[in-house]
Amino acid sequence: PGTGGTPATGGMPGTGGTPDAAVEPDVDAAVAPTPDAAVAPTPDAAVVAQGACTNADDQNVLAANAAALATSAGNCAFMCIADPNQATCAANCVQNAVPLSADCAGCFGEIIACTLANCIAQCIDPMGQACADCRATNCEAGFVECAGIEPR
Repeated sequence: PGTGGTPATGGMPGTGGTPDAAVEPDVDAAVAPTPDAAVAPTPDAAVVAQGACTNADDQNVLAANAAALATSAGNCAFMCIADPNQATCAANCVQNAVPLSADCAGCFGEIIACTLANCIAQCIDPMGQACADCRATNCEAGFVECAGIEPR
């Protein structure tokens, strides 16, 4: 006896610890697999509910500033290319250009940093197909997970 959790998992099954032990794993088992199961098979649905850019304010800003965001992302990538904290630099840069929430801008900072890290050669022409393909292969899944939306 002592803290409660130890007897329940220890060798005292007949003392009333067994129901608690049975409840605790069931609760953990029910809680832990549900988010993992929801995210793995249907990432879009699960992420949209939780994404940093899915709130109404960010959605309105994104809709109203699509062109500015595309231009800003390219400018911010260029500006932050030599910064040791590219993701933070790019997030701040994007947020200064387009009034997104800090969390949403952070997702854009991450995709910019990922693109710089993985696609620099392909993105000599940042609007080219090679850049888009590389970014899609290496960075877009992380962005969707973070932002809860597809890249624009």
